[in-house]
Amino acid sequence: MELFSKRYKPSSLRGPLISRADEAKDGFLKEPLRRRLQHEVKYIISSDSYLEDFLVIKNKRTEKNYLHKETLRDLSFRELGYNIADITDCENLDFSTSEYRDTKFFDLVELIIIFARLNKRQELIDRLQIIFKEEDNQFVLHDFMIFKRDETSVGSLVPLIKDLHLRNKLDEYYSARQSWRPNYAAMARTSADILQLLFSSPSKQGETKTYTQGLCKKVAAKWTDEKNVKKLSELLEATVKNTKSLNNEISNIRHTDRYTIPVYTPSFYKLIAMENISITELVVLSLPEEFVTSQNPEKIKKNYVDKYGLNATNGWVVKKEEKEEEEEEINVKDIPF
Repeated sequence: MELFSKRYKPSSLRGPLISRADEAKDGFLKEPLRRRLQHEVKYIISSDSYLEDFLVIKNKRTEKNYLHKETLRDLSFRELGYNIADITDCENLDFSTSEYRDTKFFDLVELIIIFARLNKRQELIDRLQIIFKEEDNQFVLHDFMIFKRDETSVGSLVPLIKDLHLRNKLDEYYSARQSWRPNYAAMARTSADILQLLFSSPSKQGETKTYTQGLCKKVAAKWTDEKNVKKLSELLEATVKNTKSLNNEISNIRHTDRYTIPVYTPSFYKLIAMENISITELVVLSLPEEFVTSQNPEKIKKNYVDKYGLNATNGWVVKKEEKEEEEEEINVKDIPF
């Protein structure tokens, strides 16, 4: 399972201003959001109804539930390569440990969603989603995965793109864009590859035109009235066609043949890169169901349980000690001497 820390680098999640304390703990969460999420996770773990029994210890002596440290340790070492139990005092559900990291905390949240009971998972997701919405609105849940919300860029969605080739090209583009001195010629080449991938038929080579028309129509239908879909779709299709012509006919983008047009200013390459990526972002953000991966947390849980031969129905219980019979109090007057 590819959890949060495997999909995002902490540096890609932070704003421009960050305290040294937050930087030391991979900090990117606003404090109110961090506090509310931690308290919600404590409640979910301590409740009897949300998590599978094998992940929780039910202590009948103290009437408290808490995480089973050894199970959590084994799970995280197998899937993440580090001990996620280090970020919290498992018994007291206290997150103020020296090993706490925001990225690792989000790993824990995603694990809790995966190993939630089937009949309670959606309720759990809804509870967390409300907190994200009320406190931050920067992060959202997709299946069990937390991702950074961005309504104008695909950058935060790159780890969730279904097609591996498209994902790698998008990652290459956004990495280049973060440079303090962007290479617009290189960005134009990469973004041209992205646009070509996006509007290429996944089935047959000769069906690309039909596929492009269908994709443009779907996008148009998302953002305008039914009576205007045909016109907007045609305009979008023409924009894609013109942008592809720039990619093909400007030298050193998709071709280096003699017939291509040489240009001597980076502004042209910047224009082409912006055109390509703007169309890409419009399409992907309009149709996430087609381009963004969907993973079934229940299936992931079952695969994990089967893979390691776990008995998911067995829980951990600390029983109450049996009360010893109280010794009968001896009356001095009853002693026969």
